[in-house]
Amino acid sequence: MITHSHDDHIGELPILAEKANNNSRNLNIYCTAECRDQILSKFPQLSSSYKNNNSLVLFKIVAPDQPFKVGPFSVIPISSYHGENSPSGSVIYIIKLANQKVIIGWDFLSLPNIDETLLWNPSLAILGTQSYNPHPQTGMISVSEAFELVRRWHAKVCYIVRYRGLLDFEEASNQWFRGPVKAMTTDELQRMVDSHLQIIGDEGKFRITVPKEGMLWDSLQSNRQE
Repeated sequence: MITHSHDDHIGELPILAEKANNNSRNLNIYCTAECRDQILSKFPQLSSSYKNNNSLVLFKIVAPDQPFKVGPFSVIPISSYHGENSPSGSVIYIIKLANQKVIIGWDFLSLPNIDETLLWNPSLAILGTQSYNPHPQTGMISVSEAFELVRRWHAKVCYIVRYRGLLDFEEASNQWFRGPVKAMTTDELQRMVDSHLQIIGDEGKFRITVPKEGMLWDSLQSNRQE
């Protein structure tokens, strides 16, 4: 499932197509029609009419607010705005399975015309952030904005991904600046997040994790911890 056509999200599609071919399997790519056209302009070899030796690349076109099924999963694409360089047809995804709901929400600044009831009470929210303080030029919400979304959506478990903090570091010389004075490591950002939740009285209400590579989310374990 592709959210948008920026290179860091689609750059390895040819590798996935080759792996699928080596295993005699089709590669199903779920994305909007606009995103498909943008992908094919960069990787024309992925055309759905092109059959590799043992596999076929299949684009499954999705549309905002129109649910679709992938095996046992029900998925709802939500239109998203990713800043001035936002490709047309950008979305995030809400994935449902039984009583579990996961928001795949990296790389967005806003969700135009969203019915926010769709986002309430997720089992897990994954939010992409590049900075601790708001910097719209990144095309992504900040960690501080993620705090607000977690409370508004009542996302008891949240993973914050993609943080770099370089723009926060540039702010360190400003006298008004009262946040982090440098780009933080994963552990430093986690301590900052935990401190924020403790200060505002949300410690124990929400768990916000800065995940590390290879970390797995166990919904049953999450429910036990809550």
